[in-house]
Amino acid sequence: MSFPDYMNSAGLGASVKSGFQALGSHSRSVRTKHRNVSVTGSIDLDSALRAAEPQAARWDYGIGVRTQKGEQLEWVEVHPASSGEVKVVLAKLDWLKEKIDGWPQANGHGVSQHRFHWVPTGSVRVDEKRRRQMNSKGITLSSAPLSLPSS
Repeated sequence: MSFPDYMNSAGLGASVKSGFQALGSHSRSVRTKHRNVSVTGSIDLDSALRAAEPQAARWDYGIGVRTQKGEQLEWVEVHPASSGEVKVVLAKLDWLKEKIDGWPQANGHGVSQHRFHWVPTGSVRVDEKRRRQMNSKGITLSSAPLSLPSS
């Protein structure tokens, strides 16, 4: 199942855009590593779910990336990177993981990996304790621009 199909099964297919288009001005924050990598679509989750969940700590973007190994989902949060913001980004990650667990076909949907990235806006000022906390939750503080796929 492709990224657009996966997001359609979650009821968000109408919000999927081609390439990095859903990232708008943040599309400069992400790129592909290799020519044999294709972006199968992107979604601005924050905008797509703002009306339904106005008070939620919503994650920013999802991107489908197809490689020779299969398709993976790269979840990207573009956010200021300081120790004080770690709690905010981790709340957004918890929200996203809850969404993924509740979407149909979350397991066995044909996407080989879910990866979570925090792409900083500006300089990075996150102490080592909070970096370890983020790593333990499965989120990577990436450099900008983020090169996909991440592995």
